[in-house]
Amino acid sequence: MSAPTVKDSPFDYDELLARCAGQPALVKRALSTFQGTLSEDLLHLQHACETNDVEEVQRLAHRIKGASANASAKLLHKAGLELELCCKFDPASITRMLQRVQCEAENLTNYLASQSLV
Repeated sequence: MSAPTVKDSPFDYDELLARCAGQPALVKRALSTFQGTLSEDLLHLQHACETNDVEEVQRLAHRIKGASANASAKLLHKAGLELELCCKFDPASITRMLQRVQCEAENLTNYLASQSLV
């Protein structure tokens, strides 16, 4: 399998492969674990937004940001960071930024499936 480039991928395959000691099977396992955690976090994030729990939104955004960085999911990491910052500095934009996080998560999930990485 050829490694996707950063330009056409919502994550950096080569970076994650290096983190996984060059073992593609470990990349798949790491991404599978990440996807499961991400799905749960997104559900909790949606609920926190619906109940206007800004503190919980910020905590979950921080968690998604960190997990995305570990999985080399660059675009989702950036969206998570922006949502986390909205909680601190622009709470009125939380709903809009939540939609961006959800969109980036969906794009990542679709891409990983299309590349048979999960």
